[in-house]
This record gives sequence, C-alpha cells and structure tokens, in this order.
Amino acid sequence: MKAIFLCVGVFLCLNNSLFAQSISEYIVVDQFGYRPNDDKIAIVRNPSVGNDSNESFTPGSQYALVNEMNSTQVYLGGLDIWNNGAVDVGSGDKVWWFDFSSFTTEGSYYILDIANNVKSFSFDVRADVYDDA
Repeated sequence: MKAIFLCVGVFLCLNNSLFAQSISEYIVVDQFGYRPNDDKIAIVRNPSVGNDSNESFTPGSQYALVNEMNSTQVYLGGLDIWNNGAVDVGSGDKVWWFDFSSFTTEGSYYILDIANNVKSFSFDVRADVYDDA
C-alpha cells in the first residue's frame, strides 16, 4: 500500500513540474494592477533593436488570463499586432497587445502564453489598485 502512495506522489510531483510555467520578461503587465472597468492590456514584446536585440520571443497564438488562486483560465483570446508590426522606436521591440478589458471580476491573475507555457508576473484586478501609489 505504501508503494502505491509513493508512486502516486512521485507521479503528481513529476506531473506538476512538467506543467509549471516560468515568468517571461516578454509578457508585460501593469504590476500595480488594473481597475475592473478600465482598459486592461498586457504587452507582448519581441526585442529587435537595442540592448536585448540578441534575444527573441515568438508569441503563441492563444493567451489566457488565469486566476492565480485556482489556476483556472477565466479569459481566452489572441493577440493584436501593434502598428502593423513596426518596431517601436522607444523600446526597440515589435509589440502585440492582449486586450482583456471586458473582464471585470476582481482577483489576482497572470497572463499565460499557452503555446510557450510562460506567464507574466501576477497582478490584481481591484477598484483600489492605485490607492497606495
């Protein structure tokens, strides 16, 4: 019986480590958070010019807003390319937008690039996110 529990425990640990997402510096969010009724846009960037131009990121086609407490995908969508794919002069990046403005439920979330299995830093959606700033 102990062997069965040990095998199940090892499987669950291995299974969770296979699906764990790392934080990506290429998915940028407002770390103060977003107010429920305001525009909510995450930026996905691919460095093209400047200090990190030797790096690259190819975004996946589907992104999800994920509830941090229970890992549930609460909003799913694609990316919109910024300025017809032009490189932003200020940042040196090619940029896409992930617009989740229609989502208004308060809580703690992160953005997940499903295909690349990487995520943004966590942030809150709350009416008072800017009060301390």
